[in-house]
Amino acid sequence: MKQRLGLAAALLRPRELLVLDEPTNGLDPQGMREIRSLVRGLAADGTYWHVDDVEATVRQLLAVGAREKDAPFHFGAGFVAASVVDPFGNVLGVMYNPHYVDVLRAS
Repeated sequence: MKQRLGLAAALLRPRELLVLDEPTNGLDPQGMREIRSLVRGLAADGTYWHVDDVEATVRQLLAVGAREKDAPFHFGAGFVAASVVDPFGNVLGVMYNPHYVDVLRAS
């Protein structure tokens, strides 16, 4: 129940960026199916991948034929995100999240 409430709170307001870390942990099988379905729908707007250098990655993607959708934006606290559209119309987002890097270092 607590996990569902946290997800509901995250989804209540429209956001430019939503980061979900293991959103199905602690859910029953039906809840897991519902959340996966929801995430698939959200992913239709694009999928974000963590990279070490957002600006350099965007330059590389543009060089191989992508077009810019959202220029690199600094959200604060070191978090940076951008998105491009590939030649097939797929949206690909890239982001840098210092918290994620800290978690990896601690592992």
